[in-house]
Amino acid sequence: MPRVLFLIIALLISNFISSQESKKQHLDSILTSLESKNTTMGSLFISKNNTEVYSKSIGYSSIENNTKATKNTKYRIGSITKIYTAVMIFQLIDDNKLRIDSKLSEFYPKIKNAKKITIGNLLNHRSGVFNFVKLEDFNPYIEKSKSQMLVEIEKFSSDFEPDTKTEYSNTNYILLGYILEEIYKQPYSKILKQKIVDKLSLNNTYSGDSIDSENNEAFSYVFSKEWEKSNETHLSLPHGAGAIVSTSKELTVFMNALMDGKLISNTSLKQMKVETEGLGYGIGKFTMYDREIYGHSGGIDGFTSLLIYDPKEKISVAFISNASKTGIREFVIDGLENFMSIPFKKSEAIEVNSDYLKTYVGIYSSEEVGFTLTFYIKENNLFGGPTGNHHNLLLPTKENEFKLESEGATVNFNPKENSLLLSISGKELSFSKQQ
Repeated sequence: MPRVLFLIIALLISNFISSQESKKQHLDSILTSLESKNTTMGSLFISKNNTEVYSKSIGYSSIENNTKATKNTKYRIGSITKIYTAVMIFQLIDDNKLRIDSKLSEFYPKIKNAKKITIGNLLNHRSGVFNFVKLEDFNPYIEKSKSQMLVEIEKFSSDFEPDTKTEYSNTNYILLGYILEEIYKQPYSKILKQKIVDKLSLNNTYSGDSIDSENNEAFSYVFSKEWEKSNETHLSLPHGAGAIVSTSKELTVFMNALMDGKLISNTSLKQMKVETEGLGYGIGKFTMYDREIYGHSGGIDGFTSLLIYDPKEKISVAFISNASKTGIREFVIDGLENFMSIPFKKSEAIEVNSDYLKTYVGIYSSEEVGFTLTFYIKENNLFGGPTGNHHNLLLPTKENEFKLESEGATVNFNPKENSLLLSISGKELSFSKQQ
């Protein structure tokens, strides 16, 4: 079993632990283990109701300088930049300086299908404009001016007719960044500062340049036989699609402000969330426990990032990594899950003969994970959970099936085989009774 999968599952099982402080300690142990195993470097920040509930950084911002990462370490956030660009476009729409149905031809008429492509098509990736990073001769490390980029983009043929298909393209948001500059007559960096950074009093968020370790900016790394410093994409290329630098904390501050209606109107925020074939107008959406969760991921060079938000409980989770041997999505989602108050439907209990309960009693171990489960009878009821932790009442719902309602876990016993199957948060783990 991969080590990181064990860590993820161990985090899921932390749902058995009831106190928030225990959850923090458990997250600490997960991150410390990732660090000690040299698996991932980066910073995690979680806020609930606009208040910090968890923060931890692991690894180095610069291996060469032996500089440890801190909560103030700044990282390139890649495509999470697109949320910021979309917000600034919607601010223009709110101010009647732009319309969502404005045509690209008003700004760049030489681009294929410019008369058909709307601002909305660029925002929700339904423009058909070719994704420039797919170019065979694309070199991300060489600076290109806006005029040079536009010459290249004007050469692209359309991938499909506008508004007939959804297909992710970084070029859409490069163009949206350029349109911001056309309207404001200022560089993207200054617009970002005026329209978002200054409004939210952010100190560590800006449009980036070459990485400056003396300014507490992290380098990124890729793993071969050891961590090797990654080359740096010249940020003139991704522009409004991926040029922002920030911290995990300030990502959550931004997301909270956006969702609280502090940056754009409620009408624009509602439009931003509209999803077509999996993509919204600058922000993504997925379902978790019947809730709509919003966010965006990012990746540039050796940096990976993910920012997600649960509007029901106002939980924001941001993790930015500058070196990782595995993906971070499951880890961040599990971090969100750890602080959610998840309601579960009550199941109707069935009666179970107390003598039959005895067949479930014992300690169960698994080859998949490094912990055991203990089950015992108390006052004619079955109790259980991870060995050494607080144990809870299990509710019998079917033959050989029990539910732990508060944690959304299901235990299916197989007395003939002296085994059980634990189902929790979409994961299934097999255990065998110790003889």
